[in-house]
Amino acid sequence: MAIKLGQRPKTFKPFSVKFPMPDGETGVIQATYKYRTRVEFGKLMNEVFGGVEDKATEGKVDFEKIFESMGDKNADYLLECLDAWDLTEPLTKQTLLQLSSEIPAASVALMTSYREACVDGKLGN
Repeated sequence: MAIKLGQRPKTFKPFSVKFPMPDGETGVIQATYKYRTRVEFGKLMNEVFGGVEDKATEGKVDFEKIFESMGDKNADYLLECLDAWDLTEPLTKQTLLQLSSEIPAASVALMTSYREACVDGKLGN
């Protein structure tokens, strides 16, 4: 295949993202990610996560609020990353929040796979 620069795709090639399920089985989501360059990926990270402050400066740490806040940020992030998936549920912030709550390893795997696609050019597990 001849390499031709300057013809960027809309998405990365769809690929299977694997992760451990709570019951010990292996879950798989066929993910289609939006294409971003390394610099565009960095910009996205700044936009979604750049304003996070350390909330553990004084008093008791509220872990519930920390996890709720990060779940919300992660869902926003994944909405910006994913173009499509093969779940029967629609790709929405609410379904991403539910996925993160019920199968946290799935969200982590989706975020890791997207970072690896943008930064390292690696597709798949």
